[in-house]
Amino acid sequence: MRCLGRLVQLVGLLVLVLALILAWMFRDRWMGWLPESWRGTASEAGLVGRPGERALQSARDKVDSLNGWRADSVLLDANEAASLIGDGLEPAFRGRLDSLQVELGDGRIALAGILRTDVLPTQSLGPLESVVRPREPVVAEGPVRPLEAGKMFWEIDRLTVRGVPLPQGGIRAMIENTVGRRQLGLPILLPEGVVGLAVTPDRVVLYGAPR
Repeated sequence: MRCLGRLVQLVGLLVLVLALILAWMFRDRWMGWLPESWRGTASEAGLVGRPGERALQSARDKVDSLNGWRADSVLLDANEAASLIGDGLEPAFRGRLDSLQVELGDGRIALAGILRTDVLPTQSLGPLESVVRPREPVVAEGPVRPLEAGKMFWEIDRLTVRGVPLPQGGIRAMIENTVGRRQLGLPILLPEGVVGLAVTPDRVVLYGAPR
């Protein structure tokens, strides 16, 4: 009886461990069932914007004021910033990303969406290789800085696939397989007339050339 009891305890422990592993691997599904107040939102860290045609046009109209109205700077809200960033991403990367949203931070952005993971080298996925799906939720984060007039550089220092972070080698490999360059970041094009920017948790400031 004592041996049987230990066997039952061992089986129960294995079932618990397996349940925890499965809960971690598929938490993006079951967390969606929880009330928003329980699981928190990205907006706790900064405003979250989603691209849209109206927001993109509004952002472009504001940029026009840098060129035509002699304004020194303009402010973009979260949706305008997300629209401009999404429009400025390299087509090879943007074309593989659906349901884009951008969270603003202190000099940083976090870009979330659904990525075609078939572009990822399998060796970079580690233990996820055998369970990864063709389309997975991803979040890429990092600081942004002006690169040159009309362009900023987004340095990606953290990238997660289904909540599991990739090593730096995996980030480089993902970027290389997507845009053909092995680097830890992506350039983002900005409209003509923008020479600098500043990102805060609630807005993006675009700067024009000194008059």
